[in-house]
Order: sequence, then C-alpha cells, then structure tokens
Amino acid sequence: MIVAFVLVFTGFFLSNSMAPYISRIYYSTQYLGIHTLLELLSVFIVFSIFSMVLLMRDGLKEYHGKFLLRVGLGFLAVGGIDLLHALSYPGMPEIITASSFQKAIALWIFGKYLVAVLFLSAFVRHQWENYNSPYLSQITWAINLAVIGIALLLAGPYLPLIPPLYIEGQGLTPLKIQLEYGVVFLYALICLALLRSRERMKESVRDHLISFIVFSIGSEIAFSVYRDYADTYNLLGHIYKIVAYYYLFKAVYMAGIVTHFYILSEMAKMSADLLRGQHTIPEILDIQMKKLRELVPHLERITVYYKRSEDLYEVLYNWGKYAEKFPVGRILYVQNPLKTFGKELKVLRRPGSLLLSLGFGDPESELRAYVDKISESLYIPLMTAGETHGFVLAHLFNPSQPLSVEDVEKVTVFQQFSSLALDQAKSREKITQLSYEDSLTGLPNRRLFFQALEDIYYEANRYGTGFGVVSLDMNRLKYLNDQFGHEAGDAALRLVGSQIRSHIRQNDVPARLGGDEFAIVFRHMDRKAVQAKAMELQEAFSEIALPGYDGQKVSMAIGLAAYPDDATDMDSLLRLADDRMYANKRRMHEEFEEKKKKDFCKED
Repeated sequence: MIVAFVLVFTGFFLSNSMAPYISRIYYSTQYLGIHTLLELLSVFIVFSIFSMVLLMRDGLKEYHGKFLLRVGLGFLAVGGIDLLHALSYPGMPEIITASSFQKAIALWIFGKYLVAVLFLSAFVRHQWENYNSPYLSQITWAINLAVIGIALLLAGPYLPLIPPLYIEGQGLTPLKIQLEYGVVFLYALICLALLRSRERMKESVRDHLISFIVFSIGSEIAFSVYRDYADTYNLLGHIYKIVAYYYLFKAVYMAGIVTHFYILSEMAKMSADLLRGQHTIPEILDIQMKKLRELVPHLERITVYYKRSEDLYEVLYNWGKYAEKFPVGRILYVQNPLKTFGKELKVLRRPGSLLLSLGFGDPESELRAYVDKISESLYIPLMTAGETHGFVLAHLFNPSQPLSVEDVEKVTVFQQFSSLALDQAKSREKITQLSYEDSLTGLPNRRLFFQALEDIYYEANRYGTGFGVVSLDMNRLKYLNDQFGHEAGDAALRLVGSQIRSHIRQNDVPARLGGDEFAIVFRHMDRKAVQAKAMELQEAFSEIALPGYDGQKVSMAIGLAAYPDDATDMDSLLRLADDRMYANKRRMHEEFEEKKKKDFCKED
C-alpha cells in the first residue's frame, strides 16, 4: 500500500514538472484519439475481469474468492458504462443524444460510483449471503443490462436534468469536484474494510485490491484538479485508471486461477502417488505430509495423531524440530480434542497452555521442554462425513514467518483430499479385515485359518518345531435355534468365541470355520502340550451356561492332532483332528442320551 501511494504521488509530481515538455507532443487536437485508446484498453481489462469471474465462479470458494465474485460480476455494467463514456466525447458518433463533455463526465461519475457500490455491497452481502443461486449467470446478465440501461437514460433523456459538471473555458464545476471527492471517500472506506479483513483474505489478493483502490483514488484526484480536458492531469488520471484495473485483474487472476489450479494440480500429484499400489495408512500419511511440507515450506514440525479409540490417539507420523520427543507409535490420551479444537481447520496462536491442558504434556513426551517456543500451530482435523480419523498439528517456532491466509487456503484444500484418502484406506482395511474375520465372533475365518496353517507348517518343517491342531464342534446349536430363536444361537457362538480367545496365547490362531465348527492351531507345541490344552478347553466348556436362556449349557466336542507326532502332512493332520472330534461328539451324545434315560427312570 505504501509503495502504491509513493507511485501515485510520484506521478503527480512528474505530471506537474513535465507538463511543459509533454504539451509539445500532446496537443488538444490529439486528445480524442489518445483518450479513446486509453478508454478502450481499460474497457478490455474490465470485460476480461467480468469474463474471468463468471467462468471461474465455481472455483472462487474462499472468502476472498466470493468477495471478488460479487464485485466482478458487476463489471459487465462497468465496462459498458466506460465504453459509453469513451463514445460520448465531442467528435465521437452520436448515441441517443449528441456527444458532449457533460455527457461523458456524467457517465464517468456514474461508473465510478458503481464500482464503489460493488465493493461496499460485496462486504455487506458476505454477512448475510452464503449461497450461489443456480440462476447466477442469468441474474448477472439481467442486472448488468439493467444498469447499462439506466446509464443510457442518464446520458439520453435525463441528461438535461443533471447540473453542469464541466464548462468549456472555465473547467470543472464545484459539483463535479465534490462528486469526485465523494468517490475518493468511498474508496477510503473500502481500503479500511480491506485492511480489517486481512485475517480472512489471502494476502496476495488483499494487496492487489488495495493497490487497485490507491490508484483509483489517484485517478479520482487527478480528475478533480485538471483545468482543461486535455491537460497532463487528465492524461495521468486515465493512466492511473488502467493501472488500477490491472491490479484488480491480477487479484482475480491470483484468486481464481493461480492459487486454485495450483492447489488442484498439487492435489492431483498427491492423489496419483496414493493410487500407485495399495498403501497402508502410515504410508499414505507419509505421502500426504510430504505434500503438506511442499505447500507450506516454512512449517517446522508436523505430527499426525491417528485415532485408535475414544480419546486414544497414536502418533503415526512425526517430522521436524523436537521430533525425538514424540516417537512414532506413542499412544496418547487426549481429552476430547474435537470439543476443544472443533471440526474446522484452525490456526492457534501461542497454543502451549492449551496443548498441555489436553494431555500432550505428559512427562514422557517432554513437550514441556519446548511448548513455550511454539508461536503458531495449525490444527488440521482429518474427518469425512462426520467421522474423525485423527488430526494433524503443525507447529511454527519462528514468529517472523506466521501462517498467511494463502497458507490456510492451501491447507484447507489439502485437508479435504487427505481426509478422503484416509477414509478410503480405512474402508479398504475394513474390507480386508472382513474378508479374514468372522463377523459374528470376531475370530479369524476359514480363509485366514488355512493361510496361517500353511505358514506354520512351513515354519515347522524349516526349523524342526511342532504344532497342534484342535478341532471344536458346538453341541446342540440347532436345538437352541429351534427352541429359543437364532438370537440364542448367535449369543452361544459369540460366547464360544470369547472362551476360545481366553484360553489361547497371542501367537496361536483360532478360527470359526463355519456354522458350529471351530479350530485352533497351537504354535510350537508337542503332542503332550496339545493334549493338555485340549483337556483345558474341554473342562472350560463343560461348565459354561448361556445367560438369559433358562441356564442352557454350551458344550464343545474336541479333537486334536499334533505335527509331526500324529501326521506329517496337513491333510492327514486335519482329517485326524476332525475324526477325533467327531468320535468325541458321538461319545458326548451317547452320554447325554444315557443321562436322559436315567433321569426319566428316576422320575417314574
């Protein structure tokens, strides 16, 4: 802004001092051609602004983008009025009424007030309008054409009603000067509003808009001090007008094209990296955080906290200063971060005390050693459809390089892509898990069991170790389903699954093979140890009652086979375990029937 003011005042100084020299090549007879050329150039820039905003409206989503959208959509009328102004000077073709200085100046003043109103209304509309009409294009054309129609009326039938604005031989009238300073006052208000919006508006866009305002003010001042329509101040005013429109064009270009498509292209590159193969979640996070470091290169530390359960988060990625304080794999209890930080991306200034209060400062993490050095933190929630996958905390320790609005805009788009990629990876993990897991009991299914059995068989042959297979079959599952419904049968199967898990080691492999059939592979066990485990399971299941179903008992028929004592190949091993399980099942059935007969005889 200071540089723009310096350039404007330098232009006034040079215009005044260079007037004698410029007048030698700039005669009043040449004014019409120069004026027309300059105005047509400004009209071209204005129409370009309107076209760009209209075509890019879907990409102008952030605060500054929406602001420029509301301003730029009115520039069709601004361009139309500027064109009418250029065609209204004496010597130009007659449009409705004869060309005159009064007509040209009236259109100029109308166009400048229109620009000021567009900017001010953009600030006001942001407070109450948060949508884009599906008929935006049609509404835009209708309003612009209506405004151009009003301009034609002012320059036509109603022109005699406008008091004199310029008198040949005398110069500008007081009314014209007052109207110009009225525009300057409105532009000053717009400049103040732009300065106040620095927290929400991207820095590069805001700077270009302020430069537009400063040169527009310079243009209005130039048009309020000239004595003759062809003097150097008039020429300077038109030059400043073109420079001002150039800065506005550049603001739209920076907001709508450079930034938007730059971020999209970077996200496309990141997505391409993620699509190359089936990456695990840590690998995905590594790719994403490298891209985040490219987008915001002055970030000094990035940590990803991945949600494992309610309030439990695991550090899956850590980079930058003090990375050794939070090693990857650390599990932290963080007290409801969504309640504190929220569901939106957020910049936290001097967040040390807040981080400590949430549980980031446990003695093991040693966060207290550097938390007071954090100048800013960027909180990036990783969420899709209301489900949180975790969050990212990126820290800055250098207060001289704070996060800009442009940085936040880049990270906002990054957040959307990153959250979707994590959601898809999590879905893939869930699908993979379901393909290997029995949904009712939570035990591995038949597919995973036989894959694990092959690995264990290979390991036993290579290292000369033994293992055992135990086949289990639930008794009376059909009876429970028939008498109490399938809910009872499902409850019994879940009970079996939980009991099996409670009687095996971490490296053993349990499974539900289907229906009421279960199996367990016990690693590194000889036949004696497998027999002991089978007896332990038999005793455990002999005493289990199904809660809520009249004390119904849950029992299992069990058979075992040990490798290499009982069989030396997998097929024979599994067949032997099944045969022994069915023999046990027949024996249990015979004992049950015998017991029923005895109980019946006692009753008689």
